[in-house]
Amino acid sequence: MSTRILVLSAAALIALGVNAAEPVTSPAKVGPQAQTIEQARSRINNDVSAMDLNRDGFIDANELSARRDQRKAERQRRRAERAQQRFAAFDTDGDGKVSVVEVTAARTARLQAMDADGDGTITPQEFRQGRRGMRGKHHRAGMPVGASMHEERIH
Repeated sequence: MSTRILVLSAAALIALGVNAAEPVTSPAKVGPQAQTIEQARSRINNDVSAMDLNRDGFIDANELSARRDQRKAERQRRRAERAQQRFAAFDTDGDGKVSVVEVTAARTARLQAMDADGDGTITPQEFRQGRRGMRGKHHRAGMPVGASMHEERIH
């Protein structure tokens, strides 16, 4: 029985950690919202209850493992979707291939956008600022799979 309590406690902590990172949102307002302890407890209870696949009131190691595998599969699916979107963003002519010209044009445009003062040189400060501004955006705006930004100077 103590093993079941430990597993249930671990599952509750996992659910708490997940819920702490996922703000409550309403259709009208997106972003972090205040929530009552009761609302949080209800979400935790729902999440933990969903892990109890055989509905016996306990979460065993197999159920916990199944939830972990499910979350891993969801992350992999989202990564694959983002990779396909990044590829499609670079494939400007829609031929199903990404040419050196397409990649060079997209990366040059990003570098030019980082050049805040328009002098043709990206300073370390402009680079850092540009990277901060691009966080999260490059996944939607055309950073190919496996590509990385390197400090480059435009002459």
